[in-house]
Amino acid sequence: MKKTLFIAALGAVAAVSHAFTVASFQDPTIGQSNLVVFTVTSSSLTAFYTGIELNVLGTTYTGITLNVAPVAVSGAGPVKTVAAGTAVFSSVSDPNVLTISWDNASLVEPFGVGASFASGQNITFSGTSIPAGAAFWTDEQFAFSFANPVIGRNADTYSASMTSSAVPEPASMAVLGLAVAALARRRRS
Repeated sequence: MKKTLFIAALGAVAAVSHAFTVASFQDPTIGQSNLVVFTVTSSSLTAFYTGIELNVLGTTYTGITLNVAPVAVSGAGPVKTVAAGTAVFSSVSDPNVLTISWDNASLVEPFGVGASFASGQNITFSGTSIPAGAAFWTDEQFAFSFANPVIGRNADTYSASMTSSAVPEPASMAVLGLAVAALARRRRS
């Protein structure tokens, strides 16, 4: 039994180490003023900014433009639902460096002291910077962390940073195996 637990634990640790960052960028407005990245109204979310330094799978792309065409927003209060949409990162020479598509997302706007963010569900990554093996990724995630809110009468604006990640499929099975082994060990104790 101990040998089985050791092998399961070793497999899980190896699998977890395969989780990786797909893409990220830092808040492009740091040290600057009045640069809008995201605009949120009672019914939509949009984003546009040029000059982003985007890191995709370890490669840095400069002069990137982020564009999120208007996406429907619903719900009242600080937590809202965002409809399906895409965030397209492009450059002058490549109109599709990275596209992040989602089926739906959650938007949390600031209330009191706290962070605000948008994170999506059922994510896919595509674009010239994404390898063909991406079809085998699972647990894709992204999160835009908002900062510098300007709360207006009809719209709120934010700057943002972003991170996204994925896990190759075998990792989820190894983690599940570790959980089962840990549960079996606990029952024996």
